[in-house]
Amino acid sequence: MLNRQIFLTTPKGVFVFDACVLRLQVIGENVKKILDESENPLEKYHEIPWRAIVSLRNIISHEYANVDEEIVFQVIKEDLPKLKAVVDALLCIN
Repeated sequence: MLNRQIFLTTPKGVFVFDACVLRLQVIGENVKKILDESENPLEKYHEIPWRAIVSLRNIISHEYANVDEEIVFQVIKEDLPKLKAVVDALLCIN
């Protein structure tokens, strides 16, 4: 179980935080590429805030000092499981 205090205050937690932020950046970059395609399979999944994912990627990429650790923690705990379910569904379609 991910503990917020350990995640945000210990050396190992900060290392994991940085790795998670990098993965969120990559996810956002890939979502951006898919959204820019003419055949966009993401349109069917309105429950996922695709533009917000890209916006988070932009903050991570261009304003790293402004990354809010609490938001990242929330994304990991609450939003990534929902995103994973949609990605799994997309992979089954293709």
